[in-house]
Amino acid sequence: MRKFLGALLPALLVTLATQAQTNFRPGYVLPTEGDTLRGQLDFRGERRNSRLCRFRPAEGGAVTDYRPEQLRGYGVAGGAQYQTISVKVLRQISATETDSLPQTLFAEALVLGPASLLYLHDPGDAARFFLRMGQQPAQELLQRSEDVRVNGQTLRRKTDEFRRTLAASMKDCYAVQPELTQVQLTHNSLIKVVRLYNECVGAKPVVPVSAERRNRARLALVAGGQRRTLTYRPDESVLATFPINKALSVDGKVEPVLGLALQLSLAGLNRHLSGRVEALYESQAFSHQRSSPGGFSGTTVTREIRTRLTQLQVPVFVRYAPAKGLVRPFAQVGFMGSYFLRADCEIRTKTTPATEYSAWEPLLEPRRYEFGYGGSLGLSTARPEARNLSLELRYLRSNGFSDNIALETSQSRWALLLSYELTK
Repeated sequence: MRKFLGALLPALLVTLATQAQTNFRPGYVLPTEGDTLRGQLDFRGERRNSRLCRFRPAEGGAVTDYRPEQLRGYGVAGGAQYQTISVKVLRQISATETDSLPQTLFAEALVLGPASLLYLHDPGDAARFFLRMGQQPAQELLQRSEDVRVNGQTLRRKTDEFRRTLAASMKDCYAVQPELTQVQLTHNSLIKVVRLYNECVGAKPVVPVSAERRNRARLALVAGGQRRTLTYRPDESVLATFPINKALSVDGKVEPVLGLALQLSLAGLNRHLSGRVEALYESQAFSHQRSSPGGFSGTTVTREIRTRLTQLQVPVFVRYAPAKGLVRPFAQVGFMGSYFLRADCEIRTKTTPATEYSAWEPLLEPRRYEFGYGGSLGLSTARPEARNLSLELRYLRSNGFSDNIALETSQSRWALLLSYELTK
């Protein structure tokens, strides 16, 4: 395992450093005066994109940094579009006091039309939504927390200011009003309502590609090394008669793991969450010898147990990761199920001074399925519209391969896994 880590970690660090440099893609900028400029944009994370636009006319050209005050907006070809808006950002002026400071930022357009839905992460890392009707100034969709007294108790509840803002702005469309009572302050819910309004007033809403794909799936190749520990636990009632008469844990060698993963971003629900399902091929062999005094004076009985397990493992995880940065730590928890393609557990004995082992005989009748749980910690690159790389240390615990009530089994797994996305 140490040799494997020593070879894999430097390779990952080199890859992370390479990917963290720039991410130029075809795009355009809209100056406050003059024509549209086309070239390439250095497209990064949501927070950086709201504060800075890096543009170059062509590959190898000089890079110009634009602040929101210098542009009307910018966009990635066939992808995200940004507009300039003025917002108020909270500023800490003392340990107990804050005030708001007007600031111009770039906001991502989630829907464009007579009603446009805009979204940004401000410098305080707050996620904020805005509604722009035609060419009017953008209005923020707010939801605050407030304390109310109910039956002598103080309760905290969330206001529905954003619903009132939507209702007042969309009062010319009766069909959308019933939807506003149920709308939530989330990407998908707001996109649905704003699109419905634009269709109601006879316009075809434009939804940029990045907004349509906010809950999107990515396919990745998974490879790494894994070491398993197999534990046998005999029932006390059969200790005197079963070949294994006390708890026994056997460590396997580090073996390769290979498979595919499908990861679904759940940013429409929570920008920190994603779901992940994998299909991994794994194989492991365990071997153990134990000697004890024989039934006759001067004899020793040696028992050798070997177990060979080959299986298809399907773990399902929920992943939590910060929503900013090009390299992000993550944690995930979930459960796993696996199907045994092969499961052999055999025993043979030798009594010294004899020199030959007996033939291998089955020790346990295996079942076909195994179930368990676990989690992992890791690091992942997070370049939008690019193939990303992740490294994780994973632990899983499962119920082994045997249903024999006289001898229970369990497995624990430590794995170091590298994932590389096959899709953008």
